[in-house]
Amino acid sequence: MDSETLLIIPFESNAETAELHNDTCNRIFNAVDEITQSMTFGVASPMKKEDLQALIAKLQHQSVGQKRKRTEEHLPATFLIHSLSQVHYQILMQQTVWASPNITFRVTPPEMSCPSFLFTIKGLHTSNEKQVETCIQDMWNDETTTQFIQNRVAPVEENERANILHSIQMFKESMWVETLETKGQGGIQKPTFNVHANGNLINNSNAWSNIRMHLAGRSYHSSKFGHGQNVIAPNHCGLCHGVDHLRGMCPFLDIDGWKGPIETSMIQLRTGRYFRNSGHFSPGARY
Repeated sequence: MDSETLLIIPFESNAETAELHNDTCNRIFNAVDEITQSMTFGVASPMKKEDLQALIAKLQHQSVGQKRKRTEEHLPATFLIHSLSQVHYQILMQQTVWASPNITFRVTPPEMSCPSFLFTIKGLHTSNEKQVETCIQDMWNDETTTQFIQNRVAPVEENERANILHSIQMFKESMWVETLETKGQGGIQKPTFNVHANGNLINNSNAWSNIRMHLAGRSYHSSKFGHGQNVIAPNHCGLCHGVDHLRGMCPFLDIDGWKGPIETSMIQLRTGRYFRNSGHFSPGARY
C-alpha cells in the first residue's frame, strides 16, 4: 500500500535552535502519534544527525560573549512526516494548524505552490495603496519587463510559449498590495507595502523565482510619493516564520480566541475536542 508524506512547520523558533532541534522533532512525533494513533509513521529532521551534533559541539565551545552567526541562529525548521496511511494523511490535512501544550505546527503537502508574497517596498511617502498598485502595474507592463519575460522566461517552443505568456500576464494582473503600518524612530509613520501576486498561476518554481528577482529589482517611483526601496525578505516572524511581517503583526495574533503557541491547548482527538484553524486562520472549529 502506498504511503503518504507531509511537511510540518513548527511555530516559534525552537526548531531553529541547534540545541532544541532534536527536542522539537520528538515533540512533533509525540503530537502526531497522539493525533493519528498510527504505528507506522516516522518524522525526519531537516538536518543530518552528525551535522547537528557537530554544530552543537561547535556552539558549546564558543565563548559566552561571542555573537553567533545568522546561519547558526536560524536552522532549517521544516520537518517531514513519512509512511502515513491515507486515513492518517487525511486526518492531519483536515487541520491547517495543530496546537498542543508542547508544540504548535502547520501541516502542508510537499507539493507546495509558489508563494503569493513577492517583496516589500519601503520608503514611499504615501499611505495610498491604489497609487502604489498603479505604479507597480505600470512598471510590470512596460517594455523592460515585457522583454525580460519574452527573452528570459518564456520557452522557445512556440506551442508552449503562448500558454506561458498568458499565465504570466494573468499573474501580473492578479497583483495586489497590502500596507503594514510600520513606524520609524520616534514613532513616525513609515508604512511599508507588501507586493503579492497569485503564485498558483506559475507552475514552475524556477520561472517564478526569476520573475520575482526581476520585479524586485525594478525601481518603483513616482513624483507623488518618491522612490522606494525593495526588500525580498524584510522580516522574520518569530511566531509563524513568515518573512512579510513582524511578530507583533502576525495574522495569528488577530484570530478571535487565539492564545498563542504556548497557551493554546490541544485536547485528544478521540474526545472530539481538538481545535483546528482553517485556511483563513479562524480557530474554534471542531473536528
